[in-house]
Amino acid sequence: MCAKVSEKWTLYHDIVKRTEFKLYHIIRRTHFRRKFLIRCHKSNITGFVIYDNDGRDAFGVLEGLPDDINQMKVWILGRFIPEPYGERATFSAYEICFNPDRQPFCQRFSVPDHERLLADIYEDSIVKPEGRAKQRSDAEGSDKESDDESVTGSGSDFSGSD
Repeated sequence: MCAKVSEKWTLYHDIVKRTEFKLYHIIRRTHFRRKFLIRCHKSNITGFVIYDNDGRDAFGVLEGLPDDINQMKVWILGRFIPEPYGERATFSAYEICFNPDRQPFCQRFSVPDHERLLADIYEDSIVKPEGRAKQRSDAEGSDKESDDESVTGSGSDFSGSD
């Protein structure tokens, strides 16, 4: 016998989660920094943000309820980052936050010493647009080289004949 159990009973919506983010191509003259800070405080989201490239790029950490963080993502993408850009924002998977002493959301100029970030989000991971173009051209060059190589290798025989 199967009983339908309410989704509210099976999932814990009140657990504080954490996500790391990178934002690219933030529109200028929209007072994003101030509005972002105020909205995080009102939504009871903690963490920090670090701006780079004269405020056009940002990265940091958001900690709060998943619903609040999801609303923040929609708000950011809908108002402050133009849609034509292919690379607009990156958010990590949610992690359970075990931080009992949560500080209010703030702007920082460097990553706190005690902060544990994922391997791909460090202070120096935000690259200037010129550097990003160079990385893309290097990646495209390495893709062309790998296309020239055989996929199956020289010693493999998948035909089954001996």
